[in-house]
Amino acid sequence: MNTGIKNILIILLVIIFIFGCGSKEKESEPYDQVWVGMTKTEIVELIGSTNEKRYITKRNNQIQGPEKKFWHEIPMDAKLEVWTYHTKSGKLNLYFVGKSSELKYIASPK
Repeated sequence: MNTGIKNILIILLVIIFIFGCGSKEKESEPYDQVWVGMTKTEIVELIGSTNEKRYITKRNNQIQGPEKKFWHEIPMDAKLEVWTYHTKSGKLNLYFVGKSSELKYIASPK
């Protein structure tokens, strides 16, 4: 094979390798796309629904984990709807207060 053709092929392979490795985007996780104020409908359209929903009533101020950042803001005896999504980094919990369809709090693994 001609030396000129070999050099061109090597250059093309290097370019393909560089662009192939450099174009890998960071894979997005659900908590990167969700923000406080979104509605339930918007969340489902964006990241899908969850099969893991629970309904709780806040009875005390003792909490551990990422909820600790906002737990004191939730009124005592407030009824909460919590949607849980499982991500590569852990659990994402979305909190809706009362009958509101607006997302009020996010507890993410980050």
